[in-house]
Amino acid sequence: MILVTAVGHLGKDAEVKQLGNTNLLEFSIASTKKGYTTSDGSVIPDVTTWINVKKWKGEGLAPYLKKGDKIVVSGDLEIREHEGKYYTSIIAQNIEFMSKRESNSEQPPF
Repeated sequence: MILVTAVGHLGKDAEVKQLGNTNLLEFSIASTKKGYTTSDGSVIPDVTTWINVKKWKGEGLAPYLKKGDKIVVSGDLEIREHEGKYYTSIIAQNIEFMSKRESNSEQPPF
């Protein structure tokens, strides 16, 4: 496997799916590379990249992973092929919170 680290904002609240006897936490993060204008006046637009993240037995984190939160995820890169299309995900080993919550919001228990 290839170990990767990604920084991004959650596109929506994390979800937990039950697969057999195990729970799978799933969410997606986005990172945007800002556009610019070249010296000749050409406009290069912003480019947003989305990546799916999965964490086995991560259901305890679900209440804390909310839309818009900025996080750092590290884990194994997974590339799957299905009917000629390729899907890329990170199988998370570590998830770190970068966003600071309002003082009255729930904080992660770590």
